[in-house]
Amino acid sequence: MEGFRLRTHNQNMTFAAKQVAEKKTAGHLSLRVVTRLQSLSLPNMISIRLRRLYFRLWYLRVSVVVKRLLASKAA
Repeated sequence: MEGFRLRTHNQNMTFAAKQVAEKKTAGHLSLRVVTRLQSLSLPNMISIRLRRLYFRLWYLRVSVVVKRLLASKAA
C-alpha cells in the first residue's frame, strides 16, 4: 500500500467550487471569522493602504508646520 494517498473531497474541488462553498458556509462561521475573511478582500486592502498613506502625508504636513512654528518662536 505504499504510495497510496487518501484524498479528501476538498482536494478535488475546483477553485470556483471552493469559493461557492466558502460563501455558503459563511453563515455558519462566527462573526469574528467572517469579519476577518471580508477584511482581506482586495477593495478593503486598497482602502487600508490609502488610509495609511493619507495619514502619513497628514502627519508629515503637521510635523513640518510644528517645526516652522518652533523655529519662528526660537528666532
